[in-house]
Parts: sequence; structure tokens; C-alpha cells
Amino acid sequence: MLQKVVDYVVNHPNALEDLKNNKLDFAGVSELEKAALVDVLNDQDNNGLEVEMCYWK
Repeated sequence: MLQKVVDYVVNHPNALEDLKNNKLDFAGVSELEKAALVDVLNDQDNNGLEVEMCYWK
């Protein structure tokens, strides 16, 4: 399930911003998980890797 959420956010450019602004919710994802997801995907220190390649291959 988390992989599907990450895939959605990566493939929809405004999704991360909407998630941060509470305009987007994912069924089955708790507030703690949502905060962690935003934190990880918003991290600018990804060592030059593309976000799409940082999580699952």
C-alpha cells in the first residue's frame, strides 16, 4: 500500500503539496504515516538521486 502512495505522489507533481496542506488524504494512511511520508519525500538531501529511484526498484 505504501508503495502505491509513493508512486502516486511521485507521478502527480502537486500531490506532495496537497498532502502537506491537508488537501489530499489516502485511505488507510494514519496521520503519523502521512507526516513521515511528507518528511521523507520533502527531504532535499537525497544525494543527487531522483526521487523515483530512492525508494523502490
